[in-house]
Amino acid sequence: ISAHLCAALAALHRAGMLHRDTKASNVRRTANGRIVLVDFGSGRDLSDATASEQLVGTPLYLAPELLEGGAATVHSDLYSVGVLLYHLLTNSYPVQGRTIADLRKAHSSAEAASVRRARPDTPRRIAALIDRAIHPSPDVRFIRAAEMESALRSARAFPRRLALVASAVATFTAAT
Repeated sequence: ISAHLCAALAALHRAGMLHRDTKASNVRRTANGRIVLVDFGSGRDLSDATASEQLVGTPLYLAPELLEGGAATVHSDLYSVGVLLYHLLTNSYPVQGRTIADLRKAHSSAEAASVRRARPDTPRRIAALIDRAIHPSPDVRFIRAAEMESALRSARAFPRRLALVASAVATFTAAT
């Protein structure tokens, strides 16, 4: 689901738009099982890199730079995806606050929680990519939604590849 969400966001970015409000209630599964991103009311043209005095989006999903009045970017869209994935795994948010001021303070104090601290059973590769997506610095986050999609697909495939290798080793060992 998360890879499909990143693919939808990548298509939106390729079309020259930012979503600016990716969250669980804006993700839907169609009757044929396809994952779609909805509610483009907060959307903006990707080339409009101006900062906004008015916050747009759901505060708990907003990247720290947006809370400080910075411009929305692909990095801030991907931050929201990271928060969504964090929330789906932990049923909480990486940065907590009841008000915008609380959220700003939490971000400035680097109080973001690691996925593995909240859910130690999360596979390391998945946790690492979520932690990267919610990193306070946009420069550390994924460059493009397609890059995050690829990382998610790769992380998902890793346990299967590991199981195939283990099975092959066991078969070879039993045969010798």
